[in-house]
Amino acid sequence: MDADTASLASNGASDLGSAGAPKASGEFEDDSEDEDEPALRYKRLGGSVPGLFEKDTASTLRACERFLVLGTHWGNVIVIDIEGNLIKQWRAHSATVNSVSVDVDSEYVASAGDDGRVVVHGLYNDDITIVDYSRPVKAVAIDPMFSRRRRFVCGGTGGQVIMYEKKWYAKGDTILFTSAGPILSIQWMDSLVAWACDEGVQVYDVGRAMRITQIARPEGSPRADLFTCRLQWRDSRTLDIGWADFVQVVVLKERAPDALGPLLYAEISVLFRTDFVVCGLALYRSQFLVLTYGDHGTVDQGRVDSDGWQERNRNAQPPELRVISRNIEEMSSDALPLDGYSLLQPNDYMLAYWPPAKAGEDPDAWFILSPKQLVAVRPRGLADHVQWLTERENYQQALSDIEDAYAERGPWAMYRDQVKEAEYRAIGQDYAQLLMDAGEWAEAAQICLRVLPRSGDADSVAAWETWIFAFAEANALELVAGHIPTVGLSSTVYEMVLAFLLTSDIAQFKELVFAWPPGLFNAFSVALAVEDQLEKAAAAAGDRGALQETLAFLYDRLNQPAKSLKYHLELFTPGVLDRIGRENLFDAVRDKAELVMRYDDHELGGERPLRDRCEAKGVLLLTDNTDAIPCASVVKQLVCSPEHLHVYLHTLLGKDAHLGAPFADLQVELYAEYDPGRLGSFLRISTYYTFDRALEICEERGLVPEMVFILGRMGDNHRALMLIIERLRDVPRAIEFAKEQNDPELWSDLMVYSRDKPEFIVGLLELGGTLTNPTKLIRSVPPGLVVPDIRRALTNVLYDYHLQVELCTDCKHVLDADCELLSEGLRMVQHQGMSVEEEHVCLVCQDSLVGSAALAFWCGHVFHDRCVLHPDVLLKTMLRSASELALGRRSNRLVQGSIEQRRMLTLGKLDRTMLIRQYHPVCPVCAEYDQKKMAQMHTGWSSAERKDHCEEPVKWQGKKYEVEVDTTQPGEMFKMQLYSLTGVEPDRQKILVKGGQLKDDTSMSALGLVNGQILMMMGTAGELPKAPQQPVKFMEDMTEDEMAQALSIPAGLTNLGNTCYMNATLQCLKAVPELKQALDSLAGGMGQSDPRNNLAASMRQLYDQLSASSDGVPPLVFLQFLRQVFPKFGAQDRQHGGFMQQDAEECWNELLTTLDHALKKGDSSVVEQYMSGTMATTLSTEEAPEEKATVREQMFRKLDCIIDKSVNYVAQGISKGLEQVIEKNSEALGRNADYKAVSRIARLPEYLTVAFNRFSWKASESVEAKIVKSVKYPLDLDVTEFCTEELQTRMRPARQRVRDIDDRLAMERKLKAGKRPAQQEEVVVDPLPPFELDESLKADVGCNPSGVYELVGVVTHIGRSANSGHYMGWVRKEKGVGGPEPKSGADTRNWWYKFDDDEVSMVTDEDILKLCGGGDWHTAYVTLYRAKQLN
Repeated sequence: MDADTASLASNGASDLGSAGAPKASGEFEDDSEDEDEPALRYKRLGGSVPGLFEKDTASTLRACERFLVLGTHWGNVIVIDIEGNLIKQWRAHSATVNSVSVDVDSEYVASAGDDGRVVVHGLYNDDITIVDYSRPVKAVAIDPMFSRRRRFVCGGTGGQVIMYEKKWYAKGDTILFTSAGPILSIQWMDSLVAWACDEGVQVYDVGRAMRITQIARPEGSPRADLFTCRLQWRDSRTLDIGWADFVQVVVLKERAPDALGPLLYAEISVLFRTDFVVCGLALYRSQFLVLTYGDHGTVDQGRVDSDGWQERNRNAQPPELRVISRNIEEMSSDALPLDGYSLLQPNDYMLAYWPPAKAGEDPDAWFILSPKQLVAVRPRGLADHVQWLTERENYQQALSDIEDAYAERGPWAMYRDQVKEAEYRAIGQDYAQLLMDAGEWAEAAQICLRVLPRSGDADSVAAWETWIFAFAEANALELVAGHIPTVGLSSTVYEMVLAFLLTSDIAQFKELVFAWPPGLFNAFSVALAVEDQLEKAAAAAGDRGALQETLAFLYDRLNQPAKSLKYHLELFTPGVLDRIGRENLFDAVRDKAELVMRYDDHELGGERPLRDRCEAKGVLLLTDNTDAIPCASVVKQLVCSPEHLHVYLHTLLGKDAHLGAPFADLQVELYAEYDPGRLGSFLRISTYYTFDRALEICEERGLVPEMVFILGRMGDNHRALMLIIERLRDVPRAIEFAKEQNDPELWSDLMVYSRDKPEFIVGLLELGGTLTNPTKLIRSVPPGLVVPDIRRALTNVLYDYHLQVELCTDCKHVLDADCELLSEGLRMVQHQGMSVEEEHVCLVCQDSLVGSAALAFWCGHVFHDRCVLHPDVLLKTMLRSASELALGRRSNRLVQGSIEQRRMLTLGKLDRTMLIRQYHPVCPVCAEYDQKKMAQMHTGWSSAERKDHCEEPVKWQGKKYEVEVDTTQPGEMFKMQLYSLTGVEPDRQKILVKGGQLKDDTSMSALGLVNGQILMMMGTAGELPKAPQQPVKFMEDMTEDEMAQALSIPAGLTNLGNTCYMNATLQCLKAVPELKQALDSLAGGMGQSDPRNNLAASMRQLYDQLSASSDGVPPLVFLQFLRQVFPKFGAQDRQHGGFMQQDAEECWNELLTTLDHALKKGDSSVVEQYMSGTMATTLSTEEAPEEKATVREQMFRKLDCIIDKSVNYVAQGISKGLEQVIEKNSEALGRNADYKAVSRIARLPEYLTVAFNRFSWKASESVEAKIVKSVKYPLDLDVTEFCTEELQTRMRPARQRVRDIDDRLAMERKLKAGKRPAQQEEVVVDPLPPFELDESLKADVGCNPSGVYELVGVVTHIGRSANSGHYMGWVRKEKGVGGPEPKSGADTRNWWYKFDDDEVSMVTDEDILKLCGGGDWHTAYVTLYRAKQLN
């Protein structure tokens, strides 16, 4: 409540007495229990008013928007403001001022007095108009527009209504009306003037110069001058009239256009008679506000004796201000004990309405005038209302009304600024204290939650702490605990609250621990208290679970997984086992094996087969990580839970039988107890159990088959056989056991035992096979023994014998057929043609074989005919002679045409070959070698021969070939030997020797080979070329689409008006095949309700169009959906027209966000899986060393490369982006402090985006200026240094694998250097050995397990600002997929597609590396890297 209102209320109470108390009877009653709240408030005006009334008395009053005008009995006109301060004063008359009037602009004041004068005085100028009528003037009304029309209307005791008008050419009076009595009241509104006389109220239209109507005085009214008529224009068509004890409301309405008479006519809409004299009339909202005097007796007395009425009525009652509704019901009545009221008459009072100058300012006000006092009346505001309620301790209603006003609801909304928030909170706290004293703590808590501030300042903190301690003393802290602010309060308060709830309301305690942010309380202390509470046996089951959840949460917050996992496992928290593997927390569960096994039981639910239990996550976690969770520790923990121990050991056996070796005897006992059916297989697999102990266990449980096996392993076959025969009586099993042991004595024992047992005799005959002698068995049968089914058994024996004979015969036939087939294949291979090139030479004369007749042997050696054949034979086998011979034999046939000549030449060659074969030529090289071999066999090598020959093993594709090397021969001869052994042609052979590769012309003696030295050969065996599946089509016959497809040049995207940013982004994202696959599997088309799904569907359609075309594709549909989802990409350039250039990086980010939503399946999407990583950020400050560093993880889709003067390489820019200094509030210091934020990557995606911060705001030009500094980036990017230490450890095997692959590729390039193209294709290195990838990385689909990337896409920008220039996309071409390839096998360059909108060309790595910046050429803006492959 503000000071003015408080003063006003005080003044009203002290000065007016009972004023303000509503009473139906008009009398004030003190301390009324059932009193209603007053509707109005009163205040005597101070300021200059009391001093003015000391020497003078007021006679009339007029209120306008800016001020109040008073007339006095001494003829003074006084202008004051609404607070009573004097503005202006002048003496206008020598006698009483009867009436004052003000124009609409509040510039002129007119006054009329008993001295017969009317004076119009200018307030802001010296303009004064004085008109003297020589008779008392009782009323005056100035023209509302007096500044333009100098006129007024007045009237008095002369009975005439006179209009005075001053024009530029003349001035004068016009008599508007003449009455039989005086004119006592005049009011002017617009063009209408109303006055009261003995005949009634007249209404005159000044504009039409005609009287409109007359409202007659009510019948029986007292004399007109006895009770002054009170006129009040409500608007230009409504006139309120109060005359004596009557109230009328007259409405002026327009006549019909064709009606006779004045344009307007009067209609009385309201007429009622009162029990009092009306001294003033106004409107209060939609009700009448009436200033009244006396009662009905006063009016009746005036009617009976009007002449002596004033003299006799000298003991009057105080006036009253009444509120009367439209239904003529009195709503309230306030008696006003004004000074000297007992001596005053009705005409001594006046009521003036004061409208606010502007809408929304102070509400309406009224002013009541008596000769010695001026009282302001206003509607009671919110502050008065609240004070009235609080004085009566109705705090609940006071709070509700204040809250409604703040929310702009209810009748007090317009006064909402009267009660400040601090007053509201003080009232609420007073009420809460009252409720606390009464023991109503719940209600008090509700009030506190409503009124207590949450700003975090000192006052707010003090208020909250005071009330928290108050509720703690009342043992009712749980009522407010859940609503305590989480900023500003001391940690003692929070810990006190938690301690209280820990013993009273555990559910709420858990809720607060989970909800409150770290740092509000000491988590370690709270955890100790919870553990103590948990140990109490009185804790209920539900409370116990809540305490366990709380402990798990607290220890997670304290980064103590060893303790938190214990409670997570006890609570069977979903996903806890996955978390153990994901965060490498195996050490934390080393001593919690029993809890892990119970977790499996809970997850499986009920009895489940052993196979399911062995595949549960918990037991797999224990068995897969035996290095971190030793088997001995697990077994020791599970001894008291043998069933769990059995599941663990059985699973361990399936992983690695050696790990369970120390527990083999225990495992035998567990199998015998819980799964006897699997004991036999375990006994066969394991070799670590003790035979005696295992036999003892089996004997205790009567497991005969297992006892048989153990005895067999122990070598006690006879006892084992007796168990089978005597206890199992299983003939097939006994025979099978004898077969397994393969012991003749055991067969003898079996036959001896079976002599008198028919079933055993039959079984031996049927199942003994070749291991038993049927004849011997039959002869041992005692005479007279009846053996059932012996005929059938003997028949089967004979049948088996014949079957074996037939089987052997058939096998021989199959073997013969295979030999024949293989021989035929060998013959065909040996008869194949040999390719002879210029570099091939004869092995005898060392001259080239090209251009001369050559002779090739099956061994692969080729010679000139002249070097191998005898001269006589050579003469006979000359090609020319052979051709002539062929022609001679076929002389009767006519040879015509080139085709026929070639055919005849071929026939000649065949004849020559047949002739050469008749002489059985021998390969000189092989013949010499065979001779030496034979000589060695008989006499051994000579010293010289030993020196010229050595035995060398050659390794190729995992096999070894023993080769006799002749060191006198060149390397080509050695390759021919290997060709005859492996089928690898010499051109394809790559033989690694000291100093490099073995060349054809290298002498074998120069290699320094020694016996047994292993040589390695690489190369693949060739195969015959196959005919193409489709006919060859030449380029000149292809269409443009076919030619582009053959060259694998992809299609571009048409620029639709500054859309190059979008085209470049789309082309680079197309380099992610997983994204294309996800789009292909997207359900639905482009008519979905979600525009983001429509954008993804249009992107899929656009990519399909790009794959099917070679011309530029206009992305019209995609662009429309893009601008629908992101209207900013549709912004237009108001200055030049058309669409504005946009930021490619922004487009990249928005597209990935949309695709992440549209392609989401379950909890993940292809964008999150393959293109998003996880960043761990550590915040610490040196200003508060005691404050613990905080670590938070968040997802990222790109790395920022910060560019400044010190950055020359992309790695430097990324490092700057990962280490920053930020300012934030320190809870330890209680102020802002500088924190160092160090970010490290916790998960790397398969595709990594690196964005260069190329633009910065240039305030002088108001543009995003471009940073053109050169920042070099590599084709292969290693980001391991930016990863967390834990991730670096897990990536170590994969990184080594990448190094090995790079080394092998470098070796291949080195070996290919200088080789002919045909030879380069066959350079192959041995495959890399297998390696073990980290399990967590193997399970994380879409991650990069090595930290090494290769560049596959670049978005570049050319220009000087972000809002101008041009974007292009550069995408790496996959090797072997169409298009040009490197010229040489040693060339490691990659080819790239350059997408300049719809123009596509090809460049190399060198061109890509030139995009690093430093000038006005294209500069890399966004780069896309892909994880390097591990195969």
